[in-house]
Amino acid sequence: MYSTVRRYPNIILVAGSGFGGADDTEPYLTGEWALKFAHPPMPFDGVLFGSRVMTALEARTSLAVVPFAMKLM
Repeated sequence: MYSTVRRYPNIILVAGSGFGGADDTEPYLTGEWALKFAHPPMPFDGVLFGSRVMTALEARTSLAVVPFAMKLM
């Protein structure tokens, strides 16, 4: 499946959900996550930080939404 996705130059492979720092995101950017499944490295192009960004002080997220986003983290 990974090689199929990589055949398309207009697709960017992004991981998301629950990431919080370098320790848990680096394996996806380097591809090391695949090694524990006996596959060669399969790096992602990027990582999503949805809840982390939505709750940042600089975000323009509605204050009513912030408590719900915090529960997801």
